[in-house]
Amino acid sequence: MKRTMALCVSMLVLWCAGVQAATINVEGGLVVCVGAEALESVATDWGKPGCVFHCLETSDAEVLRVRKTIQAAGCYGKVSVARFDGEHLPYINNLVNLIVISDVQCKVSAMEIVRVLAPYGRVIAPKNAACMPEPTLPLANGLIMFTKPYSSHMDVWPQYLHGADNNCVAQDTVVGPPRHVQWISGPAWTRAHIGAATMTSMVSSGGRLFTIEDTETAENPLLPAKWQLIARNAFNGIVLWTMDYPDWEQVTVYIKDYHAQMQRRLVAIGNTVYCTPGLTAPVTALDAATGKLVREFRGTEGTQEFVFHRGLIYSVIGDRMSFSSYRGSGDGDKRKKAGNKKQQAAKKANAGLAFNGNGFSLSLYNPRTPNADKPMCVIAAHDAGTGGEVWRSGPIADYVGCTMALKGDALVYQSAHGVFCVNAKTGLEDWSVHKEIPYGLGNRPNSLVLSDDAVYSEEGKQVVAYALTDGSDYWDKPIAARKGYQASTDLLIAANALWMCGACNNAKGIVTKQPISYDLKTGHEIKTIPQILSKPMGHDRCFRNFITSRFFINSKTGGADCMDLASDAEYPAPFMRATCSMGPLPCNGLIYAGPYACQCHIPVALHHFNAYYTNEASLSTKGQVVPVERSVHLETGPAYKTGQSNETGDAPWPTFRQDTRRYASTLEPIPGAGLERKWRVRFQNAASAPVMAEGKVFVAETVVHVLHALDADTGHILWNYTAGARIDSPPTYYRGLLLFGSRDGWVHCVRASDGALSWRFRDLPDKLICVYDQLESAWPVHGSVLVKNDTAYFCAGRSSYLDGGLFIYGLNPITGEIRYERSFYGPYAEDGFPAFEKEGNRSQQEVILGTTADVMSSEGNTLYIRQQAFNLDLTNAVAGTHLLATAGMLEPRRNHREYKLVKEDFNHRKLWTTLKTEYPTGDIIVSNGTDYYSVFGVPVNRGESFNARHGYALTAKTRSGHSWSDKWTVQIPMTGKAMVLTGDVVFVVGAPLVFKDDDPAATYEGRRGAVLWAASAKDGAKLAQYTLDALPAWDGMGAAYGRLFIVNQDGSLDCWGK
Repeated sequence: MKRTMALCVSMLVLWCAGVQAATINVEGGLVVCVGAEALESVATDWGKPGCVFHCLETSDAEVLRVRKTIQAAGCYGKVSVARFDGEHLPYINNLVNLIVISDVQCKVSAMEIVRVLAPYGRVIAPKNAACMPEPTLPLANGLIMFTKPYSSHMDVWPQYLHGADNNCVAQDTVVGPPRHVQWISGPAWTRAHIGAATMTSMVSSGGRLFTIEDTETAENPLLPAKWQLIARNAFNGIVLWTMDYPDWEQVTVYIKDYHAQMQRRLVAIGNTVYCTPGLTAPVTALDAATGKLVREFRGTEGTQEFVFHRGLIYSVIGDRMSFSSYRGSGDGDKRKKAGNKKQQAAKKANAGLAFNGNGFSLSLYNPRTPNADKPMCVIAAHDAGTGGEVWRSGPIADYVGCTMALKGDALVYQSAHGVFCVNAKTGLEDWSVHKEIPYGLGNRPNSLVLSDDAVYSEEGKQVVAYALTDGSDYWDKPIAARKGYQASTDLLIAANALWMCGACNNAKGIVTKQPISYDLKTGHEIKTIPQILSKPMGHDRCFRNFITSRFFINSKTGGADCMDLASDAEYPAPFMRATCSMGPLPCNGLIYAGPYACQCHIPVALHHFNAYYTNEASLSTKGQVVPVERSVHLETGPAYKTGQSNETGDAPWPTFRQDTRRYASTLEPIPGAGLERKWRVRFQNAASAPVMAEGKVFVAETVVHVLHALDADTGHILWNYTAGARIDSPPTYYRGLLLFGSRDGWVHCVRASDGALSWRFRDLPDKLICVYDQLESAWPVHGSVLVKNDTAYFCAGRSSYLDGGLFIYGLNPITGEIRYERSFYGPYAEDGFPAFEKEGNRSQQEVILGTTADVMSSEGNTLYIRQQAFNLDLTNAVAGTHLLATAGMLEPRRNHREYKLVKEDFNHRKLWTTLKTEYPTGDIIVSNGTDYYSVFGVPVNRGESFNARHGYALTAKTRSGHSWSDKWTVQIPMTGKAMVLTGDVVFVVGAPLVFKDDDPAATYEGRRGAVLWAASAKDGAKLAQYTLDALPAWDGMGAAYGRLFIVNQDGSLDCWGK
């Protein structure tokens, strides 16, 4: 027996050594281990940055054993384990980077393995494993490896304008109208609609996605930027590495004015990424897998843009193209008049401060790039492999940004004085056409694109074609050029035609810009795609259109609208918004959409940084139907039908924000003065908001998937329960039971006394995606379940327009059996397009119907998911006044166009200016049903002045029937991150609005601690102020047993009382 065990141990050691040797070249991403032995074989890599591990086992007992091992190592969350059926891998297509299989008898099929592997993904298994796809490569110690190739139907996007020829077209026939979510990552928002876009560049190659992002908080858009180059896996969004930029474009640039040349300073070719890591930094080559320096290109300091072509880097070095001035930079907007004496005095007082005195010292911001009176530059070519300079041009005056284009041996560019072609190998001129060419500003310069035979050059209000060989006229007449909204003109070569957007009537007689194709050789119009849906946006989005060889993709509806170039079929997607100035990127079979900073479509549009894929079968159906296979899984545990009480019991704060209205209010009096911290407990990670019942405090430690129960008097941990994925919000207490959802799509019911499982429920497929570097279901469930009339209600899904929509349930909370259920998809109108309705009395403005998921709430007998109303049997209802959140109840990352309000629905145009004076509106709101208290910081309207040094507004409004009246408003020297109403005292916890000249971000990062503020509910008068050493988690305060329980971002939970 001992000999057999020793032999097994020896084999395991050899297996582990073999796997370690085989995986040494796999840099980050999602690693799936089929079996505990496979997970143990990569244990030394569990803490490796950029890696996420998921172990699959077939028995609950083995899952429990492996989970304890991971938890003991302190890695749970980043490393996790789940049960599967032994044959079907619980992942969407093209998600996994490495599969490790230890069992030669593994029953997963080769087809199933190939399905879930991302391109370039690998599987390693024993040489005789029947599950292995072909062909395989032999490895050490009896192992073999298969690598999934990149699909010939997909395309990369290696440079700003796709290729050096400036043709913004991916040869990708897999990309299509967004119907599913592939992955979600940060940042959650573009920081604001008043400064530079948060995500300014995006390219992809080699299965990786690279972006340049401002990673500073969106909570105060006036803070100086914090720029980074970020590498992610292109197929699951897992962050592989980051690199700080010492400086980049100043954040005071208006979001619609971002300079196009700044976007042309990132290139990814194979396993190398090229960038200029700083405003004047030289072109630099980095290892794409690790971010480590490969080389710097001497002589490229001051590069304004560059491209890669046939092994050479071509850089435009010198002055950049002029653009509109920086806004609000202390010395005033140079485009405005000087103003009266009072205004001039204000400007003088604000000199040296960004954003017209509302920001911080300009010395903290990245330097501004001044406009040159007569911009001069040169073009230089460097060998990408050695860094050596190949040639350098003479001075070029008035170069038009982003017009440098290469095809074969030709390099063509445009200046204000003509079109020029030089030999790409030598830099010597081949031909030139001298003429004066009108050109725009740097955020929307003229477009120039090359085909194999011709140059297509935007020149003022027309497009001219030249022969690529000698510059002679290629067309006998020019065609009209029409710029995009705050963007360059579309000049796109696809389907053997030149595509642009021209003005014409659509099917409803409305004049809009429509996709029009022209013959490449003659310039004659071929056809127009009659794009029908052009609402509700009043203009296209402010970015260039990036398209594919199959679909013209624009933003008429404000989203990403796909028109089939061959059939003219139209697939609007107003529910998918992308970053201003950047736009959506179509490649790798996906559409990538960075975060936005607007409230247009916010009820239906996902925020965050998202990747979407299409559903070919749905495109042929009128209602864009995405079928979802459903099968009820109700699993019972040892506490099933035991432990529950017939009485409501001791539950002073039984659910998220205390009651089903989510008002965060209690009649239990807690004095404002004389409080002290009674106890503190610290978790490894930040926890959810608290719930109190049975003398206990219940919180979810979200990142590690654990629900904790603590003694409310002492803070002693009584028990914990681990779910299969994140628990994003606290449970709901019901008669001795706790009900909560988890992000793997399960709803759990455990006994409150000891955490024993009663039942758990799931009705949707086991289909996992990546979200913020962890696995979640395509139909996740929020932690906080709504219990109303002895029925537990919850919603599974993310958007009514994605992954088949939302699925809503009402269960028996004791047994887990279904009482009510429905799906909510779209809705789509009779014409097959998303349904709209008029917005108030604005006949020209319509809003899209539908919703994204949220914690459910209720008012009376009406249930709500945001603005969407349901009866108790889940049939549609008419929305009444209720508390709703434009970005969701759980959104912790405040953006200035995201807020909470008390109203029937959203009316986004009105909210820009007047709504906060008419309805309770704020960053956070509490209420007793009559009086509504809110904290409001950065205003929604970008034209409204705001200075955080002056404090946030704590406001009270009173409701009488359908009307509102102001009760009081006071300024408080803090933000509002958590808030409760206890009788006649309003408690607020937030960051102190005290800023050091050299480190203003410290306030929002928690390095200045926090403030607990007590105010009189009667008149807003200050009752007490307490200094805390940590910032609270979002909405992380509750009140019960005469005490306050505050969850903090540093992982601590505090109890405050007399």
